Amino acid sequence: MLSLSLVHELNLVTGQIELCFDHVCLPLNLIQDVAILLYSLVHPAACLEKVRTTQLNLAWCFSPAQPAFRFYQTKTARQTYALIKKAIVEIQDKIAENRWKVRLCPETTGKPSQFGSVEELLKLMKDTGCGICVDFAHLYAREQGNVDYVTILKKLPKKFHAHFSGIEYGPKGERRHLKTTKQFFEPLARELIKQKLDVTLINESPRPFKDAAMMKRVVIALIAAKKKTAV
Repeated sequence: MLSLSLVHELNLVTGQIELCFDHVCLPLNLIQDVAILLYSLVHPAACLEKVRTTQLNLAWCFSPAQPAFRFYQTKTARQTYALIKKAIVEIQDKIAENRWKVRLCPETTGKPSQFGSVEELLKLMKDTGCGICVDFAHLYAREQGNVDYVTILKKLPKKFHAHFSGIEYGPKGERRHLKTTKQFFEPLARELIKQKLDVTLINESPRPFKDAAMMKRVVIALIAAKKKTAV
């Protein structure tokens, strides 16, 4: 039996909230694609075995900031990039070999000392054909709150996976995820709607289901207000 995971998704296009079980996210209507939400490369073999057993399309979102790659330390940004690229190419070769319907989506990280900026992941996407998972809370912490959603979103593809929550950060970046507030989410929601992006937004707060439901209400209200002013 699958166990309930503390991850929930809000698809901004369909407006649906999806429940995640044991890293496998099943939409409530069981129609949309399943999404595999993984945050490390610690057990790729076991994770890929889980992927192999399903016939649906999958997106594997993980953080490249694991112990083997986490901080640049003595490595240059270029050397670190080469390590990440090599790992992704190897996993993608395995996926292709087994004909699994999976797309890897490296995630933006929350500290400037870590690999995982938007620019690094977009280059990785271009060079390897992988996807991207944008954690906007991580970016907020990484940039010390100086985040320009307009500029960031214009750099991204029209369809992508994303994470959001409240965030606590210090001089070195991310400390921990916090509960999501309406005031904190609205600026991002407004810009996502304005740019008409196809985004599946995953809530990572300590209370993900409640916050995902709140985010859905915010999106619905903003869309309704936009339609009303357009009349």
